[in-house]
Amino acid sequence: QNPDIRKLSSEILEHPVILEDENFEEWFPNIDINRQKNLQDVKSHIVKRILTPIRETDSSLKGQDCIILIESTFLRGSYKGKEDLRELLIIRDIEELTETNVGDTANKLRYSSVLKFKGLEKKNVFLVISKPSELNKYEIFVGITRAILNVEIIIVD
Repeated sequence: QNPDIRKLSSEILEHPVILEDENFEEWFPNIDINRQKNLQDVKSHIVKRILTPIRETDSSLKGQDCIILIESTFLRGSYKGKEDLRELLIIRDIEELTETNVGDTANKLRYSSVLKFKGLEKKNVFLVISKPSELNKYEIFVGITRAILNVEIIIVD
Protein backbone atom coordinates (compact mmCIF):
# COMPACT_ATOMS: atom_id res chain seq x y z
CA GLN A 1 0.00 0.00 0.00
CA ASN A 2 1.10 3.54 -0.79
CA PRO A 3 2.89 4.94 2.32
CA ASP A 4 0.84 8.18 2.18
CA ILE A 5 -2.36 6.13 2.31
CA ARG A 6 -1.12 4.23 5.37
CA LYS A 7 -0.04 7.48 7.05
CA LEU A 8 -3.36 9.20 6.36
CA SER A 9 -5.42 6.23 7.52
CA SER A 10 -3.64 6.30 10.89
CA GLU A 11 -4.43 10.03 11.26
CA ILE A 12 -8.02 10.14 10.01
CA LEU A 13 -9.76 8.48 12.97
CA GLU A 14 -8.16 10.93 15.42
CA HIS A 15 -8.37 14.04 13.23
CA PRO A 16 -10.88 13.74 10.36
CA VAL A 17 -10.58 17.48 9.67
CA ILE A 18 -6.97 16.90 8.57
CA LEU A 19 -8.43 16.63 5.04
CA GLU A 20 -9.24 20.33 5.20
CA ASP A 21 -5.93 21.47 6.70
CA GLU A 22 -4.05 24.01 4.60
CA ASN A 23 -0.88 21.88 4.94
CA PHE A 24 -2.54 18.68 3.69
CA GLU A 25 -0.86 18.80 0.27
CA GLU A 26 2.54 19.23 1.92
CA TRP A 27 1.97 16.31 4.33
CA PHE A 28 0.37 13.98 1.77
CA PRO A 29 1.73 14.96 -1.67
CA ASN A 30 0.44 11.80 -3.37
CA ILE A 31 -3.19 12.13 -2.27
CA ASP A 32 -5.50 14.41 -4.24
CA ILE A 33 -8.33 16.30 -2.61
CA ASN A 34 -10.97 17.63 -4.96
CA ARG A 35 -13.84 19.86 -3.82
CA GLN A 36 -17.19 19.96 -5.55
CA LYS A 37 -20.20 22.19 -4.81
CA ASN A 38 -22.89 19.58 -5.43
CA LEU A 39 -23.55 16.04 -6.69
CA GLN A 40 -24.04 17.20 -10.28
CA ASP A 41 -20.49 18.61 -10.19
CA VAL A 42 -19.28 15.28 -8.75
CA LYS A 43 -20.86 13.51 -11.73
CA SER A 44 -19.15 15.89 -14.18
CA HIS A 45 -15.81 15.35 -12.44
CA ILE A 46 -16.21 11.56 -12.58
CA VAL A 47 -17.04 11.61 -16.29
CA LYS A 48 -14.28 14.04 -17.24
CA ARG A 49 -11.41 12.91 -14.98
CA ILE A 50 -12.09 9.19 -14.54
CA LEU A 51 -14.53 7.72 -17.07
CA THR A 52 -13.14 9.47 -20.17
CA PRO A 53 -9.55 8.24 -19.58
CA ILE A 54 -10.88 4.71 -18.91
CA ARG A 55 -12.69 4.76 -22.25
CA GLU A 56 -9.54 5.81 -24.17
CA THR A 57 -7.83 2.78 -25.70
CA ASP A 58 -4.29 4.04 -25.09
CA SER A 59 -4.89 5.01 -21.44
CA SER A 60 -3.16 3.21 -18.59
CA LEU A 61 -6.25 3.73 -16.41
CA LYS A 62 -8.44 0.62 -16.58
CA GLY A 63 -11.94 0.21 -15.18
CA GLN A 64 -11.14 -3.03 -13.40
CA ASP A 65 -8.43 -1.21 -11.39
CA CYS A 66 -10.78 1.53 -10.16
CA ILE A 67 -13.70 1.91 -7.78
CA ILE A 68 -15.79 4.91 -6.78
CA LEU A 69 -16.66 4.60 -3.10
CA ILE A 70 -19.54 6.77 -2.02
CA GLU A 71 -20.45 7.86 1.50
CA SER A 72 -23.86 6.38 2.35
CA THR A 73 -25.42 9.85 2.74
CA PHE A 74 -25.19 10.33 -1.03
CA LEU A 75 -26.86 7.00 -1.89
CA ARG A 76 -29.98 7.38 0.23
CA GLY A 77 -31.65 10.13 -1.77
CA SER A 78 -31.66 12.32 1.32
CA TYR A 79 -28.77 14.67 0.59
CA LYS A 80 -30.23 18.20 0.68
CA GLY A 81 -33.54 16.77 -0.53
CA LYS A 82 -32.26 16.15 -4.04
CA GLU A 83 -31.48 13.11 -6.18
CA ASP A 84 -28.83 10.72 -4.98
CA LEU A 85 -25.57 9.88 -6.71
CA ARG A 86 -26.87 6.47 -7.77
CA GLU A 87 -29.43 8.19 -10.02
CA LEU A 88 -26.81 10.58 -11.43
CA LEU A 89 -24.46 7.72 -12.31
CA ILE A 90 -26.82 6.04 -14.76
CA ILE A 91 -24.28 6.45 -17.55
CA ARG A 92 -22.85 4.06 -20.13
CA ASP A 93 -19.76 2.21 -18.76
CA ILE A 94 -20.63 2.95 -15.11
CA GLU A 95 -22.43 0.41 -12.96
CA GLU A 96 -22.98 -0.46 -9.35
CA LEU A 97 -20.72 -3.16 -7.96
CA THR A 98 -22.67 -6.34 -7.24
CA GLU A 99 -21.92 -9.92 -6.24
CA THR A 100 -22.25 -10.97 -9.89
CA ASN A 101 -19.81 -8.42 -11.35
CA VAL A 102 -17.26 -8.16 -8.53
CA GLY A 103 -14.81 -10.43 -10.38
CA ASP A 104 -15.65 -9.13 -13.86
CA THR A 105 -12.69 -7.67 -15.77
CA ALA A 106 -14.75 -5.58 -18.20
CA ASN A 107 -13.41 -2.07 -18.69
CA LYS A 108 -16.26 -0.50 -16.74
CA LEU A 109 -16.13 1.93 -13.86
CA ARG A 110 -17.95 0.57 -10.84
CA TYR A 111 -19.20 2.22 -7.69
CA SER A 112 -20.31 1.07 -4.28
CA SER A 113 -21.04 2.42 -0.85
CA VAL A 114 -17.94 2.58 1.32
CA LEU A 115 -19.23 0.04 3.83
CA LYS A 116 -20.29 -2.52 1.20
CA PHE A 117 -16.73 -2.49 -0.13
CA LYS A 118 -15.18 -3.18 3.29
CA GLY A 119 -12.74 -6.09 3.03
CA LEU A 120 -12.05 -5.50 -0.68
CA GLU A 121 -9.44 -3.30 -2.33
CA LYS A 122 -8.53 -1.72 -5.67
CA LYS A 123 -5.45 -0.02 -7.07
CA ASN A 124 -7.33 3.28 -7.53
CA VAL A 125 -10.05 4.52 -5.20
CA PHE A 126 -12.14 7.63 -5.78
CA LEU A 127 -13.80 8.44 -2.47
CA VAL A 128 -16.87 10.72 -2.48
CA ILE A 129 -17.57 12.17 0.97
CA SER A 130 -19.28 15.05 2.70
CA LYS A 131 -17.33 17.50 4.82
CA PRO A 132 -15.06 15.46 7.17
CA SER A 133 -16.37 15.24 10.74
CA GLU A 134 -16.79 12.89 13.67
CA LEU A 135 -19.95 11.56 11.97
CA ASN A 136 -18.28 10.25 8.82
CA LYS A 137 -14.71 9.58 9.94
CA TYR A 138 -15.24 5.80 10.01
CA GLU A 139 -16.51 5.73 6.41
CA ILE A 140 -13.58 7.95 5.38
CA PHE A 141 -11.14 5.59 7.11
CA VAL A 142 -12.64 2.49 5.49
CA GLY A 143 -12.69 4.18 2.06
CA ILE A 144 -9.08 5.34 2.24
CA THR A 145 -7.81 1.95 3.37
CA ARG A 146 -9.42 0.21 0.34
CA ALA A 147 -6.83 1.90 -1.94
CA ILE A 148 -3.59 0.15 -2.84
CA LEU A 149 -1.80 2.74 -5.01
CA ASN A 150 -3.90 5.89 -5.36
CA VAL A 151 -6.78 7.58 -3.60
CA GLU A 152 -8.55 10.73 -4.67
CA ILE A 153 -10.90 12.24 -2.12
CA ILE A 154 -13.83 14.19 -3.54
CA ILE A 155 -15.43 16.38 -0.86
CA VAL A 156 -18.93 17.66 -1.53
CA ASP A 157 -19.45 21.01 0.21
